[in-house]
Amino acid sequence: MKTEQITEGNKLIAEFMGIRDCPNRYDKPGWEYWYLGNWWTARTLRYHHQWNWLMPVVSKAGGIFFCDMEGYGGFDIEYMMGESELGWHLKMGNIGEVWSIMVKWVEWYNKNK
Repeated sequence: MKTEQITEGNKLIAEFMGIRDCPNRYDKPGWEYWYLGNWWTARTLRYHHQWNWLMPVVSKAGGIFFCDMEGYGGFDIEYMMGESELGWHLKMGNIGEVWSIMVKWVEWYNKNK
């Protein structure tokens, strides 16, 4: 996956999590995010490779939505941890796949909320 795709995906997730971007403190192009007691640029957000960043996203998504993207079943945390593709990748520890699924879910959620 290209760096630009990762950056854009991480920005989407940050916004979904309520982390708002701020103008860069150093008058450089781009934005910064205040999260976990530090400033992060869009390129340094770590949702794509740190579970302690990504799992709160999975949890929040599970608490918000009640049916999956096709309109079947429940998209709560029990469904997500069950026999779904997301549940499989969570069980197998595939953070890249979990991240990709959550980016797609956030994109879908933003269009349909």
